[in-house]
Amino acid sequence: MAAGLTGKETYKLRSGITFEVDAPRYEVLKKLGQGAYGCLADAIDKRTGERVAIKKVANAFVDEQACKLALREVRLLRHFQHENVLCLLDIMTPPLNGPWNDLYIVLERCDADLHFVIHSGQTLSSAHIQWFMYQLLRGVKAIHSAKALHRDLKPSNLLVNKNCELKICDFGLARGVDESRSPLRRRGGVPGDEPPADADDVADNSPSHAPLTEYVVTRWYRAPELLVMNHEYSVGVDVWSAGCILAECCLREVLFRGRDYLEQTRLICEGLGAPSAATLARTVESRAAAEYISRFPPTPSKPVSARLPAGTEPSASALLMRLLAFDAAARPSAAEALSAPYFESLRGLNEEPDAPPLDFAFEEEGVGEKELVDLVHSEMECFHPELVRGGGLGGGALPQAPSSCEL
Repeated sequence: MAAGLTGKETYKLRSGITFEVDAPRYEVLKKLGQGAYGCLADAIDKRTGERVAIKKVANAFVDEQACKLALREVRLLRHFQHENVLCLLDIMTPPLNGPWNDLYIVLERCDADLHFVIHSGQTLSSAHIQWFMYQLLRGVKAIHSAKALHRDLKPSNLLVNKNCELKICDFGLARGVDESRSPLRRRGGVPGDEPPADADDVADNSPSHAPLTEYVVTRWYRAPELLVMNHEYSVGVDVWSAGCILAECCLREVLFRGRDYLEQTRLICEGLGAPSAATLARTVESRAAAEYISRFPPTPSKPVSARLPAGTEPSASALLMRLLAFDAAARPSAAEALSAPYFESLRGLNEEPDAPPLDFAFEEEGVGEKELVDLVHSEMECFHPELVRGGGLGGGALPQAPSSCEL
């Protein structure tokens, strides 16, 4: 057993979910929420006395795709040392006796998410919205500079504190955007062909590198190029999502609440007007999708600008329409959006740093499950240098007997 390894303490939450955390460092208090890729608990780091959030990713190493998702999130969270990206504080050690099935990561504890704030009765002034959007785009700028896409920006993935700090979280669907390593993908369906899930599609037949998938981003925040299932997309998908979030902050309701691909596409066309024939030819690969969109008039029947509340700053409306350009090439980058007149009063308040590129080589075909688990282990060792690879993982007595607490 390597020096410094901790025992485990088991907490059973009222929901029936168990958390087995490093003892004596962490004390689990209560469940915070349940997502598609993990359960979140409120906890105390007794070493520092600070409140933290512990995310349990159950069966994180059950297969290659689960391993990639776990590795992707921890590597991205550790990579970004940025005020507007959630900070990864710790990756818990594997169990001493038994297989490493569940991954526990320790994150900054925030007070709420932006979805809660928007759809609550709390005051959300124009100054609040401006500050939240500035922080969101500041974080997106750093993510894109690292040659990564978040691909699931939405209010529930933006955590906020009482002092109005905003932090981007949940990188499980993120991908790299190195075009030299991203081959063309299978042609998808047409609007109305609903995918089996809003997460990753099954892999295609690409010979060497894992593709960017079409089925990403919760539908209401999904850019047109994803709705029509184009083969290629880039940072514009995150910029579109930011535009949807800005509109939702102003409206206090979802901007485009489509029930399926067809309705989502229709709502966008009604809100923005159908793009020109030249734009459709340049931006939509599917002939059926282009024909469907061309049925809508170029003048919006339910213009987004008309839905904005009275008193909305013209500069906010102007930025919104730029972010929501149908043609991804016409949308500003995150850096360009930060230079918009809407943020003039915040100019020079903070630096807007980039981040170094992140290596997504583990996404390639041929990287096996064992290698992926080893890579997660290497990420964990960054927080536990006392743990020597190959030692202290295969047996030996626990430093203390596990205990159980009912919450």
